[in-house]
Amino acid sequence: MKNKLLVTIVTFFAMLTAVPAQEKMKTLAICAITPTPALVEALKGSKKNELDRVLQSMDGQLIDRMHNTRKFSIMAHNDLPDVIKGGTFNPDTLKDMPRLDYVLVVAVDDFGNAPDSPENGLTFQNARLSAVAKIWATKDSTLLETANFQLQPEDLPTGGVLGNQILVQAARKMADRMANRVTAVLSPPEVQDVTGKIVTVDWGDGLSLRPGDKWEVCVRKTNKKGFVILVPVGNVTIKRVDETSSTAEIIGEDLGIAEGCVLRKADPTRR
Repeated sequence: MKNKLLVTIVTFFAMLTAVPAQEKMKTLAICAITPTPALVEALKGSKKNELDRVLQSMDGQLIDRMHNTRKFSIMAHNDLPDVIKGGTFNPDTLKDMPRLDYVLVVAVDDFGNAPDSPENGLTFQNARLSAVAKIWATKDSTLLETANFQLQPEDLPTGGVLGNQILVQAARKMADRMANRVTAVLSPPEVQDVTGKIVTVDWGDGLSLRPGDKWEVCVRKTNKKGFVILVPVGNVTIKRVDETSSTAEIIGEDLGIAEGCVLRKADPTRR
């Protein structure tokens, strides 16, 4: 009886050790989105109120979009040190928060009507919005990426109700672009499995993969200068997008598409 119990216990612990540990998600802190001092100085009256609504909407939209990428553990600015709440990054404030891996800082530097539009009457046809996003790595306080995002009238749907709707639409569109860019930098779409011509990718429905889109598959290599470069090895077409992964089909020549390869949006001008 004792031997049987011992075998059962040993088997149980062997099963536990055989189960692979779930990969821990990196923690991303999102600072409060702030306007640049120059923009605040330039806007007055109703335009300043509109900017405040855009900032508040972008703030919530960006947190929501980053959370729905399912790639990071998100920490909103309300849970961060005071200095980060103001939209800046100071590594010294994070000494007691070692669980942070990245900090995202966003500043809006332009908002309003197109230059040749009337001062009043913000519409879908003349709205503009510009912001700069910076991604910091907290481990060594390095700036990993900086990107400028421009939202032009053609990026917004035409028609419909103006007023608050256009502000929300602009904020949502900008947050979506930022979430995809940040994720592409910190956790690019990667091949998980290849079976015949079917490829499984680790990006799901919270990101920019869409059925019918064509993506280029690349192998990471290090050049003579020590920089990581992406070498194309084939192309795929996205067939299905699920909650946490997507399915694609290899099209054309396959020069080594395998697990660990990364995807980047195919350049339509490249033949």
